[in-house]
Amino acid sequence: MDIRSRCAAAIADAGTESPTLRSSEQFDGCLEQIASPLGFSGSGKVEQNRWCNYTFPDSCAFAGEYQAKLPGKESPNGKFMLIGGYVTIWEALGLNSSGATLAELRAAGKDVCALDIDELNDRFKPKNAKKAGNMEMICFMSAFAFSMLHFGHGFELDREFSAVKTMMYEGAELKVGWQLGSILYEINALPWTFDPDAPQQ
Repeated sequence: MDIRSRCAAAIADAGTESPTLRSSEQFDGCLEQIASPLGFSGSGKVEQNRWCNYTFPDSCAFAGEYQAKLPGKESPNGKFMLIGGYVTIWEALGLNSSGATLAELRAAGKDVCALDIDELNDRFKPKNAKKAGNMEMICFMSAFAFSMLHFGHGFELDREFSAVKTMMYEGAELKVGWQLGSILYEINALPWTFDPDAPQQ
């Protein structure tokens, strides 16, 4: 499976046209190469979640991992914040960090996937070599983020997310990174039960 063929920005060889068709369909083609092999959808998700679905019926995300039922978007706990690499993708695509839907992520992904590397560099004007190197993979990153959130975790297209880079804690501004996500993951792995009638601490 050659991810580059559908997910990386086209780079034309000297004297030849780019071998990769660039269009809004490029994003969909990239999704096809990502979703099932990585276990986000299709037979890959079914196979990898076989034991999880047996143990926790209707409570699995992907790669055999348990996931509690998602709260409704209108519920008090229905707004989700993205951290870490998702923030980088949100910023790269110019999405509103205070709130953007998966439908908006998909639209932005289709837009950048239709551009070749020169057009991407012209639009985003990367400020250093590292950022310039990321331009070739921005199609993949946008499709990967969409695939994981929509197919993997099951968020609907009109679900709105905030991208959070820093937070205030006891008067100090702290960077929000993978550590917080790791803590939340470990906490969710514990056998908690929720008692709505329990006294609030």
